[in-house]
Amino acid sequence: MDASGVELKPLDISKDSVASMAETIKGADSLIIAAGFTPGANPLKWDAGFLAVDNVGTIALIDAAKAANVRKVVLVTSILTDAGAWGQLDSPGYQGTNVLGHCLEQKLVAEKYLKKSGVRLSHTILL
Repeated sequence: MDASGVELKPLDISKDSVASMAETIKGADSLIIAAGFTPGANPLKWDAGFLAVDNVGTIALIDAAKAANVRKVVLVTSILTDAGAWGQLDSPGYQGTNVLGHCLEQKLVAEKYLKKSGVRLSHTILL
């Protein structure tokens, strides 16, 4: 694989505006979103952290990709985000993972948003 056209640029999906992120990714053909909140020692902040990164921040980055005319978005997410559709809400895997700040619920919101993001944006969701 020729990676000579790959450029890494920093941005903070929980703090940067959609316009700022769009400027950062302007000119990109593709975007891989592999973001996820990393829980710290204080579990009282986990809900807010997962909401800010895995839901609101990811949605803002999807909007930035649309604004920057990115043609392809790959979203790396998690298995069991849509456990409800599979009848797995009571499964140990879902319960054990989602207890961390409702992370699977937050990721599912962003997945659904990407799926409905518009005809200009081709996407893939990896579990």
